[in-house]
Amino acid sequence: MMKRGVRHDGKMVSAQEIACYAYCPEQWRLQYGEGLPPGNGASLAAGTRHHDRNTAIERASSLLIASGRIVILAAAVLLLLWAIHQWS
Repeated sequence: MMKRGVRHDGKMVSAQEIACYAYCPEQWRLQYGEGLPPGNGASLAAGTRHHDRNTAIERASSLLIASGRIVILAAAVLLLLWAIHQWS
């Protein structure tokens, strides 16, 4: 008897496999059962490149947002120090 969630070759079932099966059981059979490559390889590669670019943009955006917060905090501290200096 097979363990739950484990394929016949001993590998764990991935979320991608589940999504593939939910979308089209025949596609899952051809791709994972028969080992045939998908027919839309160029589209898949273009999608991967698109997501890679988006990931790079998101990381750069996060870095810039964090840098902006640090600059604002430093400006607030300098303003506070200037105000304290003026009142003393």
